[in-house]
Amino acid sequence: MPLILSPQQISHFRDEGTLFPVPVLSPEEVEYFRENILRMEARAALSDEPNLLGEAHLHFPWAYQLATHPRILDVAEDLLGPDVLVHSTTLFHKKPGQGTYASWHQDGYFMDLSEPEFITLWVAFTDSTPENGCVRVLPGTHKLRHIEHGKDNISPQNMLGSGLQVKQEFDLSQARDVVLKPGELSVHHVFTVHGSDPNNSNQSRMGYVIKLLPARVSQSFPHFEVILARGEDRFGHFDLLKSPPEGDFETCFLRHEAFSKDLKARRQNLGRKNG
Repeated sequence: MPLILSPQQISHFRDEGTLFPVPVLSPEEVEYFRENILRMEARAALSDEPNLLGEAHLHFPWAYQLATHPRILDVAEDLLGPDVLVHSTTLFHKKPGQGTYASWHQDGYFMDLSEPEFITLWVAFTDSTPENGCVRVLPGTHKLRHIEHGKDNISPQNMLGSGLQVKQEFDLSQARDVVLKPGELSVHHVFTVHGSDPNNSNQSRMGYVIKLLPARVSQSFPHFEVILARGEDRFGHFDLLKSPPEGDFETCFLRHEAFSKDLKARRQNLGRKNG
């Protein structure tokens, strides 16, 4: 029996490549995690390293707790099976007036996975609406699998630093707005085409992305440590984080900053901006 999703919800995800909304966090949990996110974001603004919004789960206890939250893992297990790895995480905070957007893309285009069993969970910490630039998805596009992308959309406003955008034209009138309340999440398949428009409201849109995959799936290029969040790893495709992060805020931040600088350098050596 599924742990948190109904058979109908699982069938819907299989058919459309997306599912929302799924409530996972209490109001108290939303407030706790949001306060920590804002604290990290404020401290990151003082750093000379511009890319500090990814992989906080490896260095901050609160982010580790969020990425391995039991209800979030219940969603993952219902869709991926019992052996779940946390692959990566990213904060997306779209503020009013910035003009930031995400071009239409597939997460799986640059993932180099052995099989397309991989999901992205988008956990809302504010209302996520069409007015403030919520995620938009094109249902059913995951069935097309790998779609050719170009890097023609490089812009300071594009939240995808790679500038990736699908080359195939789609009927955007079929796109669905992923409307969420704080504490709810959406999930989409690694090949679901999605993007988002600018925030044209006077309210921020904040979401925390958690990407997960089953332990049997491998990735062809080097990757940082992952978390064995549930079940067991009988395959050894990834190095596992040995223990949850600990320490005071500043110690965790400095560790995170050093990791981020090193990761950027390694990606540049590999000619990559993602993965």
